[in-house]
Amino acid sequence: MTEKKPVVRRDAKATETRILTCAIECFSQAKYDEVGVRQIAAKAQVDPALINRYFGSKEELYAAVLLEAAKAMDLKPVLEADLSSLGEELATLMFLPESLSCTMLYLRAAVSCLTADIFAQSIGEVLIAPLAEKLDRQDGSVLANLLVGTCIGVAMNYYLLKVEPYASFAPEEAAAVLGKMLQSGIDESA
Repeated sequence: MTEKKPVVRRDAKATETRILTCAIECFSQAKYDEVGVRQIAAKAQVDPALINRYFGSKEELYAAVLLEAAKAMDLKPVLEADLSSLGEELATLMFLPESLSCTMLYLRAAVSCLTADIFAQSIGEVLIAPLAEKLDRQDGSVLANLLVGTCIGVAMNYYLLKVEPYASFAPEEAAAVLGKMLQSGIDESA
């Protein structure tokens, strides 16, 4: 008589979460075109077909990764900050050690022709639109774009290009310099 194998219950939500977590890790360490679906699947210990089942495509998985990364960045201090400290809070967010993998993920997305549209949509929904609403003025959307664009540029100079003087700064110093610049722009345009 043959022994029956135990029935293994699958947890779809846990599998989806594992895929997403592994994708975040892979995409934060390499450019979009250097990361394959099979690599993510191997890291998540799932069949590659499950990525398409849960996310539809590599592009849709990437969009989910960017949204999940934004959630992980904890935008609450920025969106709840008083206007007099908004620049400092926004700059600090870019240079927090716990935000580094998310920041790198967003920077890589911004500079890739393959992911720039996905990045623009994600950053628009997650940060620019809420920031524009917080600014609560006619040019709020323009100013929010300027603030976020400046953050991205400085973070790119610091983390990717290692441009001086930023490359010589400790993260806290870079955040302080950026925060003053951003706050000046907020205060002057008020």
